[in-house]
Amino acid sequence: MLGPILFIVYVENADDLLSSHNVSRNFFADDTQVYTSVHPGDVSSGLQRLAACVHDLLSWCASRRLQLNAAETELIWFGSRALFAIHQLTQSRVCCCTTADVIRDLGMLLDSELTMKPHVNKLVSICFYHLPIFADRELKHYVDCSVMQQLVLAFILSCLDYCNSILIDLPCSAIAPVQQVQNKAAQLGNGPR
Repeated sequence: MLGPILFIVYVENADDLLSSHNVSRNFFADDTQVYTSVHPGDVSSGLQRLAACVHDLLSWCASRRLQLNAAETELIWFGSRALFAIHQLTQSRVCCCTTADVIRDLGMLLDSELTMKPHVNKLVSICFYHLPIFADRELKHYVDCSVMQQLVLAFILSCLDYCNSILIDLPCSAIAPVQQVQNKAAQLGNGPR
């Protein structure tokens, strides 16, 4: 138990460093997220601020014999396609950060336009991978209806429930695949034997 406490003490002043650059930040175990919002006219100054912040963070890590994992250090811009075209943000680079169109954040896939299509596609593919297992005729001979419902709840609906609030206000066409998964799961949980 002393390991996590020592790590927190070791990296405690990283918050001071990041706040000096006037950026928002989240710490989760050994992951750090740095973010800021800028007006479309101030994109270049926001980029410079982030570059200075990452540069200082690299120096801070080096002074503590820590290494920033360049393979997992990504930069994503959230905004409209028109904004990306005007400012050519997809080609922007900040120190060791590669620009990504989609990032993973605590199991959610966030795309630069926040359409949530990559997240929905991944979610649906995971569920449709598991659904045929529960539809297997052999399994139905060994499992009664209540156990089947529990299995569907555990494997399918728990996936659909995780962070489902990010899907609020999406167009019906975007969440239609999720509804298809729910319909299929309901058939398996309540269907005839």
